[in-house]
Amino acid sequence: MTRRVVVAAAIGLVSLVARAHSQAAGSDIAVVVSANSTVSDLPLADLRRILLGDRQFWGDRTRITVVVPPPASAERATMLRVIYRMRESEYRQYWVAKIFRAEVTSGPRVASAEQAKRLVAATPGAIALIPASAVDGTVKVLRVDGRGPGQTGYPLR
Repeated sequence: MTRRVVVAAAIGLVSLVARAHSQAAGSDIAVVVSANSTVSDLPLADLRRILLGDRQFWGDRTRITVVVPPPASAERATMLRVIYRMRESEYRQYWVAKIFRAEVTSGPRVASAEQAKRLVAATPGAIALIPASAVDGTVKVLRVDGRGPGQTGYPLR
């Protein structure tokens, strides 16, 4: 009987750890680009410069099109906290001011995960933030600071 209890407890613990890891990876935000992009890893600082509109071209001079999650989504909240370090109202003011000063021609495009994947797949230079659980073969996931979604130390969670 004691052996059964130990085995059952071990199985329960393994299941709990696996579920926690799965939930953590499932809540990560993936940074995606076109499947044929030559970029595979970005430092978080470079990702921040891209999403802030301070870097508007890739190394091959392709214009970067930024696609962000819709307001009130968990992905948007993570983006605002980790990348922008702003509240939603500050984010909106930031982009209005940037456009007003003619530093950019437009702000980021807003799209759901499915729309973002289609846009990234069809637009050279596009980059989007989507739930890691929504990633499929139509887009390429970039590593951030050498780590991918689901890995320990991944910054976008």
